[in-house]
This record gives sequence, structure tokens and C-alpha cells, in this order.
Amino acid sequence: MAMETTDDQQQSQGGGFSLPNIPTNIPGMPKVGDVLQKGGKKVEQVIAQGAKKLLQKAAFTPEFWIGVGIAIVILIVIALFLIIITTIVGGSNGNPLPSPEPGPPPTQGQLLTCPSGDYATCLKQDFNISVLGGTSNDIMRIFQAFAFAGQSKQYVSLLTANGPLRIFILGYDPKVCSGLTIGILGIIKISNGACFTMPIDSFRHLIIHESGHVIVGRNPRLYQSFPWTQYQTTDSSCYDHGYLKSYALRCGSSCGIRPKAESFAESVSDSLTEYDNSKFGSAQPIPDFPADCPATYNWFKDNVFGGFTFF
Repeated sequence: MAMETTDDQQQSQGGGFSLPNIPTNIPGMPKVGDVLQKGGKKVEQVIAQGAKKLLQKAAFTPEFWIGVGIAIVILIVIALFLIIITTIVGGSNGNPLPSPEPGPPPTQGQLLTCPSGDYATCLKQDFNISVLGGTSNDIMRIFQAFAFAGQSKQYVSLLTANGPLRIFILGYDPKVCSGLTIGILGIIKISNGACFTMPIDSFRHLIIHESGHVIVGRNPRLYQSFPWTQYQTTDSSCYDHGYLKSYALRCGSSCGIRPKAESFAESVSDSLTEYDNSKFGSAQPIPDFPADCPATYNWFKDNVFGGFTFF
């Protein structure tokens, strides 16, 4: 008995739906194979159409999948960042640094000391600050700077809001001193070398300026309430193109420098002691911050330092 396969059957096999070989030349009978083959193809079409409708109903928009992809990427980046921070914030043997419980904030006007000479531990206990890198002398200078500013309880509270402060001392170049801060994360990066050989008042001015950026990042409502625009008129002699004029670097938006943020951070530092920063960059001296810039000075005295004065 001869067997043959129709064109319809070959096409259905190519489309993923196949029927067994059916005899189509049985004498005296209609072409049953043709009938079944056409019926099979019809079933295949019905199934395909139904599946398509279900998929259309269940399918999400392209925007949904783009959003899912972005969310996954963000989660991966956050996870990697946490892994890196956990890895690098450790001792020379790769183990995490000890994290003693921070002590109570200093009382107003109290200049803290570190009788044990273990300045890393004193920084952690008194100010919830951890330092990675540098020498014991570098860490001592960091403690001295924060001990001076930390006479204000409110300053310490604003600085350590939402977690510890981490200071990274990177590289060594005796001719370079610079600081970079990721305020909201409580991270300050200080280039080693010239920063730690300059006079203590110069070093304090630098690192307390950077701490001002941490206060900005961790206390956004306080930062937004700073009447920066108003004070450019009230204290007009203290500002230059939007910057508190004692601030040195003024490359503007091309390098991410924001006049309001830098004026805030510089005011925090200028509130501590009189300091002539004019030998650096574009800085201009403000000989007497309280007298020359009274509106700005009083705002920071009340809102950042809780009424405490350093002069």
C-alpha cells in the first residue's frame, strides 16, 4: 500500500505541529488524510491564536521591563559598594577594624583629650569616627581637629547623624593636599603628605571644611534652610560670585563645585578660628568672620554650633 505525505503536513511539521503519516489513496474512499490534515492545521491555528491572546494580556510594557532592569542594576551597584567598603575598612590583615561603642557626646565647651594616646580608639569612642591609613601622628592631628570643633555638642550630633564618619588617608605626596567628601555616606578622603605637615590650624581648617559637607549630606533640611542667596546681599563683602570668599577652589559647575555647598562648608570652618586662607587658589581673606560677616556667622553659630562660640 503506497503512502504519501501532503504539502500541508510538511508545512505543519515546520511550524512545530505534526501529524502521523496518513494514507490518502485508499481505493473507494474520500481523501481522509486531506481532511485530517486540514483539521490539524485548523487546530494548530486556534491554539496559536489563543496563546497569542493570553500572552498579549499577560505581557508587560517595555517601560516595565526597563524599570526592572534599572532596579536590578542599582541593587547590584549598592551590593558591590557595600562589599568594597566592608573590605577596605579593615586592618592591615584584612580584618575589620574594632568598633567600640561611641561614647556620649562631649559636654558643651569641653575640649576632649585622649589620655591613652590611642587616638584611633578615642576618635571612635568620642566622635564615632574611623580612620583608614596614615600614621599615628596623622590620626592624632585628626583627633585634635575634631576635639576642637567637638566642643559644640550640636556640631557632633549633626556630623554623626545617620551613622559613623569614615576618613580615608590616601597616597603620599609632600607637595599636594586635597580633600574629597561623599557627604551623605559620611566619607572623607584626604590626600596624605602636605595635609599632615602643614600647621595644625591649616589642617583643621581643611578637615573641618570637609566635615561641613558631611553635615550638608546628612542634614538636607538644615542645608536647605541656609539663606545663602539672602546673605550674598546682607554680607556682600564676604561673598564673591556666590562663594564665601575665603573658599579657595572656584572651578564652578565644570568640576562639580557648587557655590552654596562650598559656602556652607567654608562657613563651618571659618566659625572655629580666624584663618587666612588667601595663599590658596582664589581665596580672599576674611580677617574677622564674626564682625565682617555677621549674618552668616550668627546663622552658623545658632544652627550648626548650638550657640557655642570659638572666638
